[in-house]
Amino acid sequence: MYIQMVTALVLQLIQCVVHLPNDRDGMEDEYDSKVDQDLLITNNYETAMRTAQNFLSVFLKKCGSKQGSEEDYRPLFENFVQDLLSTVNKPEWPAAELLLSLLGRLLVHQFSNKQTEMTLRVASLDYLGTVAARLRKDAVTSKMDQRSIDRILKETQGDDETQQLQKALLDYMEENTETDPSLLFARKFYIAQWFRDTTIETEKTMKSQKRDREEDSSDGPGHHAKDIETIGEVMQRAEARKKFLRKIIKTVPSHFTTLRMNSDTVDYDDSCLIVRYLASMRPFAQSFDIYLTQARNPQACYFYSSALLLSVHLCTLFCVFYCIVLWF
Repeated sequence: MYIQMVTALVLQLIQCVVHLPNDRDGMEDEYDSKVDQDLLITNNYETAMRTAQNFLSVFLKKCGSKQGSEEDYRPLFENFVQDLLSTVNKPEWPAAELLLSLLGRLLVHQFSNKQTEMTLRVASLDYLGTVAARLRKDAVTSKMDQRSIDRILKETQGDDETQQLQKALLDYMEENTETDPSLLFARKFYIAQWFRDTTIETEKTMKSQKRDREEDSSDGPGHHAKDIETIGEVMQRAEARKKFLRKIIKTVPSHFTTLRMNSDTVDYDDSCLIVRYLASMRPFAQSFDIYLTQARNPQACYFYSSALLLSVHLCTLFCVFYCIVLWF
């Protein structure tokens, strides 16, 4: 798999934004006393998200109408999108999924905004179609090798499937950092991403349970007790996953052999399968449905039809003008 140097640079820069608490050896005591470690991890990942968002916003804006001798950025952006689609669900490029997720939201916003110039709206719709088509293709053709997943789970200690697969992937990446140092940053990115996912999942569950409890307050105390039990289970599972990730963060690399599996358990293909399996439980896997809903929006359909009609008119005018030139 080959991608542009600029794409690799962008992915690496975004992944390098994430720093875990153990990275700040000289300031560890100061951070322990002033900043909550969980909040520090989450904030680092959100900083990477903002960096990716800013980059995509500026890059996409450059794809609008060019003025004078400005360079046409559309071919560069199209190649960049293709690179993201090639690197998504690859263990060494976790930032590709983040960029595609943010890109999808940005494209939907661009072509839905009437104040955006026409050329950029048309380009946004084209890019959105490219991403949506690829996601649909992956959803249809991608087949999970459940036997390999079961084998990895069987050879990894634990009773939480998600945690077992995360451990297997982190073990593989830690073992291969000597041959590919960039995996060190990818590994930190995954840890921060999973940590934030666990936090967000817990917050959403608590808000949902609170809303349901307010709506169903007339069901009696038995229903309320069931809600408390559900929240308790979610909190317990989330804390167990966070505890596992904290242990990984604090483990000195030279002592990682105590947590490491046999190196023959997971190879590169298995690591890609694990990443794809874990990604299937994230919002990105369902993003095609969101894109499809937006595409069926009457306003979007009207805009696309108008843009297509305008293109036909322009082509017709060009043909007429060309015929007149030939006639004279």
